[in-house]
Amino acid sequence: MTADRRADRSHSISFHRHATPLAALLLIGGMLMACSGLREAPKPIEPNIMPANYKSQLLTEMHRRLVDPVGVRDAFVSSPALRQSGGVERYISCMRYVAKDETGQYAPPAERAAYFYAGEVTQVVDKDASKEICRGVAYEPWPELTRMCKEVVCPSR
Repeated sequence: MTADRRADRSHSISFHRHATPLAALLLIGGMLMACSGLREAPKPIEPNIMPANYKSQLLTEMHRRLVDPVGVRDAFVSSPALRQSGGVERYISCMRYVAKDETGQYAPPAERAAYFYAGEVTQVVDKDASKEICRGVAYEPWPELTRMCKEVVCPSR
């Protein structure tokens, strides 16, 4: 066997030695890509789902927002309703109440609007921003807000 043929043969063996693992990797990679295409696409989120437990969500949010959650007076809430705001339609619930300020004195009545996205509270805006959106809503008494205590879950009385 000539030197040229020996060099060609050793080059051929070297190529096959390295090409086989490379081909296997490409094959496995292709299979994985094909499998990933079989997964279901994520379901789109429905933004306007009627909030099932809106009062408890609002209580949690108000507990977080109020300076002193004890002794809230004259609390009213509206059921969530689809309303136009900023060019989109969302479930919005309005709240009206009198709560204590930083000095422990009762502040003027407050009005807030809570925006829901996919059935969850995502934003609460103050009176200036909620004035138009809450105009004409039907409020109902909200005694749960008047019975809040300092803890998130009140001890038994």
